[in-house]
Amino acid sequence: MAIILASVLFIALFALAFTSTYNTYLSTIVSERQQLLLTLSRSVSSNLELYLSEQIFDMDVLSGSPGFSEAMDAYYQHEGSEALKQYLLTYLLSQSQELSRMYLVDRDGNIVLRYSHYPAIEGFDEQALDAQALVRRGMSGIDRVIEVGPHHYAVSLVNCFYSGEKLLGALIGVIDLQYLYDLMLAPVKVGEHGYLEVKDREGRVIMHPSAQTIGENFLEAVEREPENYPADYFALLEEQYRDESGTAIYHHDGVPGDPLIGQQMLQAYSRVNIAGNYWIVSAIVTFDEATTTGSEGIWQISIIYGALLLLLLASLGVIIYLQNYRQRLEAQTAYLRGVNSSLEELNRSQEQLLHYQKLQTIGTFSSGITHEFNNLLTPILGYTEMLHDHMADDPEGREYVEEVFKAGTRAKEIVQQILLFSRKGSDMARYALVDIDALLRDAVKLAKMVLPASVTLRTDFAETCVSVYGYNTQLHQVLLNLCSNAYQAMEKSGGIITISSRLIPMAQHVPPGNITPTEDDYICISVTDTGCGMPADVLARIFDPFYTTKAAGSGTGLGLAVAQSIVENHGGYITATSEIDKGSTFAVYLPVCRAIPSPEPELAELGDTVQSARLLLVDDQQHALKLVKEWLTKRGYQVVATNDPRRALQFVMEAPQRYDAVITDYIMPELKGTELAARIKKIREDLPVLLITGLAQDATENPQSAQYVDVILAKPINFRELTHYLREVLTHRA
Repeated sequence: MAIILASVLFIALFALAFTSTYNTYLSTIVSERQQLLLTLSRSVSSNLELYLSEQIFDMDVLSGSPGFSEAMDAYYQHEGSEALKQYLLTYLLSQSQELSRMYLVDRDGNIVLRYSHYPAIEGFDEQALDAQALVRRGMSGIDRVIEVGPHHYAVSLVNCFYSGEKLLGALIGVIDLQYLYDLMLAPVKVGEHGYLEVKDREGRVIMHPSAQTIGENFLEAVEREPENYPADYFALLEEQYRDESGTAIYHHDGVPGDPLIGQQMLQAYSRVNIAGNYWIVSAIVTFDEATTTGSEGIWQISIIYGALLLLLLASLGVIIYLQNYRQRLEAQTAYLRGVNSSLEELNRSQEQLLHYQKLQTIGTFSSGITHEFNNLLTPILGYTEMLHDHMADDPEGREYVEEVFKAGTRAKEIVQQILLFSRKGSDMARYALVDIDALLRDAVKLAKMVLPASVTLRTDFAETCVSVYGYNTQLHQVLLNLCSNAYQAMEKSGGIITISSRLIPMAQHVPPGNITPTEDDYICISVTDTGCGMPADVLARIFDPFYTTKAAGSGTGLGLAVAQSIVENHGGYITATSEIDKGSTFAVYLPVCRAIPSPEPELAELGDTVQSARLLLVDDQQHALKLVKEWLTKRGYQVVATNDPRRALQFVMEAPQRYDAVITDYIMPELKGTELAARIKKIREDLPVLLITGLAQDATENPQSAQYVDVILAKPINFRELTHYLREVLTHRA
């Protein structure tokens, strides 16, 4: 009876495993099809975007060609349009059949010249172009989609051209969207029965393989009568007009007579962005067609599983027939041991995964934390600079202030290191010559502050007078990390830490076997402790990421791995030796440079050169707003300050010529600094904008916004740097 129950249970588990495998396989097939459709839609949207951009660019080249402006001036002087006609004919001949119609419009919106290409668009209403409105806007790009007949549309492309700042007129090209569909979308095959469609920003279908569907606006229909459409279809339309690209599974709805109505569909969509306008390209295929390959594959899986099932049942019968109770018991015991081993391994893997996820979370939070620290360091460093200028008659007090400034600058660099860690980026731009002797003195000074009284710190430095090419803060981090590890090895009993340095000439340098020799002298910095030491197996893994001998929760296992990575990025290497009950020695080897490093920037004097410029200052942080305004006011600037970006935009709209420059923070509620800059530039293009941010990379992620910013400055604010760039943009503008 027990054997029968076991067999039934085994078959049930086998069926469950088969079902799970089938569902996983089908899910994988659907996911792959969605990604293929997304790649296809992105490719088509990129091709459309490139095609339309090239047409606009060609019209720009025509309007900017030598003699075209002179021909327009001749037209305005009533000398005729023959020269303009020659330019347009030459351009149209070079365009083959891509433009169905071409118009030259003067600055009053009057059509000067018009041409049609074969095959021409029949029944085209020129009033739909609204040429006067186009000229008034003075913008270039995709203008509008125009209905030229039942289920037939065209698109107008506009290029307004100028002589200096004076508008001369506009070139308007009209492209037949049916021609564009036949050229770029129809040749693309989407499965056996799939298709591509294009909708404009209003939700209207403008390109589709079915003529009856062209012109339909399902977005308006769903918003008007949502109860008549599937909920997942409504959700898809919302996502299309919210996101740049994406995929969805939904139930199709279309025009009456559409054979696909009600079927489950797979769709991927991507935007075509041209000069502030956009279309949506969708690649669509039925769910059944997308999973056809999966259905074929599941038969193969079924055959394999069936064969395995028969084989296992036969084996089970043989085992039941041949084995006695003791043998079955031994087999069960072995099975349980294997399961236990697998569970232990799974538990270890889960712990490592949780640990890695915690580190990822720390990286995510560190970006936000550094932004807040930058806001705190801004008044510390700013008021320190102001205090330094006020203490001209107190040399001792100025020296104290300079030490505060140096400490604040070091904190700024550490914050930037945290931000660098959170983004997993490199910081080669900060590499410079580092004075090794000065580095060691600073590291010892910091180490003495954190070591307890039970640990004695000794030094044995050779005055090497050499430098290394690297990042000062990272090298500080390595030395302090090694000192921290040495202290932890002696935490219970106390002891002695010895930091030493010596110069190794190239002829005497013998690197380990896994290090490639170089033709450089090396500086060796050693950190030795008198702690408990390490056994050979621990020493062999001491630089492995996540490896730690500390109790759970007491360490990450990343300290020495990070130190080794920093040293290797500086072209060096690190070695470790240890003896039980005698202590350990970590030696850092770095290639040296004979050049003398430049001194670190100090708190320099800055004269009170009075400016008459009028500035608009925007920052939602009240303390930063007050500090920057006070600094600029004392140097003679006329400053209007506000913590509301929308109010600042209103100031510029009311009096665009009142201000000579705008200084704005990046992260602000309701309106980011880059968005504020873009809107200001549309009001007054020559008004300089300086952006202050603690997240400089984020401020440049959107090129369309960052192009409106003249200067990007990092927090905490360096007022000497702010004053320098402010004078520079004001001088350039003058």
